[in-house]
Amino acid sequence: MNEPAENPPGDGESSEQSVDKRLIEIAEGLGFKETPELVQAREKLKSDQLIDESRENIIAYQRLGEKVVEVGSDSADPKPQIGLIVALARLKYANGFNDAYSDDMVNAALYASSIGEHEVSLELRRILQKDLKGRPLK
Repeated sequence: MNEPAENPPGDGESSEQSVDKRLIEIAEGLGFKETPELVQAREKLKSDQLIDESRENIIAYQRLGEKVVEVGSDSADPKPQIGLIVALARLKYANGFNDAYSDDMVNAALYASSIGEHEVSLELRRILQKDLKGRPLK
């Protein structure tokens, strides 16, 4: 990944849109690509859903995503798996699961750092701290 991009909200873009856009870029940069089935699963999530329904839809997305990662990538390359974690964090952020979002972002940052993807790790930490005003990272 090249230089981490700073995406301050501007030109009518809200902080939430900026986070969403940046997380998509990071997930794709790590090799995670949404299939049409994943897009359909993501589109089932609505901000006005009941918590249990949202949770079920996120779990369905995760299961599909895990299959996509297993089938579509080199099993020795963990980057698409980190991309899936980032994609899940994006869904959780957009649906108000802030604690689960924070946990996924920290896990993805730690995982990225452990495989030498330090730029990705730093960018995930920046996003978490800036846009969610996250608690200090461990």
